[in-house]
Amino acid sequence: MHQFAAKASQASQCAKEQGKFWEMNEKLFSNQGKLSVADLKQHAVDLGLKADQFNQCLDSDKYQKDIQKDMDDASKYGVSSTPSFFINGRPFVGARPLDGFVQVINEELERAGVPIPPPPPAPAPTAAAPAPATPPPGLKAGDPKAKPEVADKGDKKDDKKGDPKGDKP
Repeated sequence: MHQFAAKASQASQCAKEQGKFWEMNEKLFSNQGKLSVADLKQHAVDLGLKADQFNQCLDSDKYQKDIQKDMDDASKYGVSSTPSFFINGRPFVGARPLDGFVQVINEELERAGVPIPPPPPAPAPTAAAPAPATPPPGLKAGDPKAKPEVADKGDKKDDKKGDPKGDKP
């Protein structure tokens, strides 16, 4: 485990008290270079946690014993990094593609004499979304009530031909 692992774990537990465990978890994983105590406290502020409550929890080492027990248990089972999984007692360490999990699970099912379920059907191909329509000239995109702009077809004198009184604009 890295030097910041225990305190970062405590930060997650302190965030959990305010209903933001998963948000803190995501924040920690997306900011792995920012795990000092000051950083953890800033993450809490960024997540909208009550800073006084969070800081008191983190500074008190309230969850240190629980975390140390988890770390001792992990060590006892040979876990020294994350992610680590056990599938029917078999260690499965490191980030692995789904196919790796499926293979180990199927091997364990086979060993236990359990029929291996068929793979799920491949998803049906989806039709590509139609391209957005380009509005006709003179219409503004996205405005269904837009009226076409009428281009000027000459000077106003020409427009009055055929108007005997000459009162059309």
